[in-house]
Amino acid sequence: MKEDTNADNFIVHRGGWNCGHELIPVSDLSVPKEVRDKIAATLKPVKPVKSEEQKAGIQKRWEERLRLNAKIKEFDELLPDARKSVSEFGEEKIQTVFNAVKSKLAEWKNESLEYQLKKLHYEGFEYDGSKYDTWEVAKAAYQKQYAKVENQIAKENVKLEIAHAAGFAKTTKSKVVKDLVDKFNELFASENTSIDTLKGIAKELNQRVEKLEANAAKKNALTLKNIDESNYTQKRKDDAFWEKESKAKSDSAFRKDTEKIWENATDLEKISMTKYTGGSGSYNRPLRGFEDSWYDYKGVGQVDLNREGSADNIKSLTGLIDRSVSKKDVWLQRGIETKQGTSNFLGLGINASKLNAMSKTELQSMVGKIVRDDAFVSCGSMKGVGFNGDILNIYCPRGTKMIYSEPFSVYNGDALTTNNLWDGKTKYEFGGEMETIIQRGSYFRITKIERNPHGKLYIDCEVVGQI
Repeated sequence: MKEDTNADNFIVHRGGWNCGHELIPVSDLSVPKEVRDKIAATLKPVKPVKSEEQKAGIQKRWEERLRLNAKIKEFDELLPDARKSVSEFGEEKIQTVFNAVKSKLAEWKNESLEYQLKKLHYEGFEYDGSKYDTWEVAKAAYQKQYAKVENQIAKENVKLEIAHAAGFAKTTKSKVVKDLVDKFNELFASENTSIDTLKGIAKELNQRVEKLEANAAKKNALTLKNIDESNYTQKRKDDAFWEKESKAKSDSAFRKDTEKIWENATDLEKISMTKYTGGSGSYNRPLRGFEDSWYDYKGVGQVDLNREGSADNIKSLTGLIDRSVSKKDVWLQRGIETKQGTSNFLGLGINASKLNAMSKTELQSMVGKIVRDDAFVSCGSMKGVGFNGDILNIYCPRGTKMIYSEPFSVYNGDALTTNNLWDGKTKYEFGGEMETIIQRGSYFRITKIERNPHGKLYIDCEVVGQI
C-alpha cells in the first residue's frame, strides 16, 4: 500500500502496484472497538447535500419567519401578547383587530387625555363585544392603552405641581433647583419612570423653591418696611368708601377722577384702556408668566410681553394708571373664578392642590403674608359686582394707583370699542362689572382668610406697595 493512502483516497489506491488487494465490506462488529474508535477519530463529518428545491424551501420558511416576527412586533405596540393571539386566531384576524384599535386611537389622538381616558374606559371595561371571537384581544388592547393614558395624566398632574417651581428655576441662581428641574424633565420623558419617583422629585423641588421664595419674601418685606401703618388702622378701614347697594352711588364716587384722567390721556392710552376692558388676557397672561393660554405657565419674566401683541398697550396702561391716584380710602371686590388663580395670588403656585389641602390652621398662617401680583388687578367697584369664585375684599388706602374703568368699558350700555371710544362725558347704562383696575406689580398684605363649607374662600387684603 502506498504510504500516502488515507481514508479519502483508499478506494483509488486499492490494488496499486499489482498487489491484488480487494475491498471486501465486513460488519462493524467484526472490527475491534479500539480500531473503530481510532478510525472514527480521523473521519470528517459528511454534510448531507440538499437539492435546490430544498434550499429554496428553507429560504422561504426563513423569510416567512422573519416577516411574521416583524408583524408580531408591530402588533405588540397595541396588543398584549400578540404572538399568542396570532397563534390562537391567525394573523389575518389579529391584523383586523389591530387596524380597528389603531384607527380609534388615531381618531382620539388630538383630544384631551381626559377625553381619551373616557373613551378607552368604555371600550375596555364597559362595551360588550362578546359576539366577536377576537373581542378579548381588542378589549385587552384598550385596557393596555387606558393604563398608559391614566399614567400620563398622573404624570401631567405631577408636572403641573412643579409648574411654578419650573418657572422659578429659569430666573434663580440656585444650581440645585435647576438640576432638580432638569432631572424631573428627563425622568418625565421616560415611559419607565414611576409616578412615585416623579412625586418624590417634585416634593423636594417645591420645598426648595418655597424656602427660597420665603427668603425672598422676607427681603421684599424689608423693602416695604417703610409702610405707614397709620393708613391701615381699623378706623380708616371702617370709614373707607364701600358701596354695597347702588351702582349709581358707586359711579358718582369715582367718575370725576376718570373723566379728568381721560381728558389728558393720549390716543394710545385711551385705546389701551378700552381694549383691556374687552379682554385682559393679552395683558395679564404675559405679565403673570403664561404663554398664550392660562394652561401654559412659563414663569414670571419668561414670556415676551408682546407675545399676544399688547406690549405697547401694557406700557401705555401702566403709565396712565401711574397718574390715576385714589383720593380716598376705598374697598374693592375681586372674584377669582379658579382655585389655580387664587393659589397663584397667594404665592402658592399655579397648582391648587396645596391650597385645597390646607387646614383651617394652615390657612390662618397666611394672615400677615405679603404677596405680589405682577399683572393688573381687575376689581368690582362695589360689593357684589364682578366675577364669582373666591372673593377678595381689597382695602386701597388713599394714594393707591388705580383707575375706575366703567365709563369707557366695552361692557357698559354703549357699544364702545377701540374704534368707537368714549367721548369723556357721556354716561351710559351701567354694566355688570363696574370695573376698577389696580396698577400691575402691586403688593397685598393678607389680613383675613376663611373657607365656607362649600370650599369658597373669602380673603381680606390691603394694598401696601406698588411699582
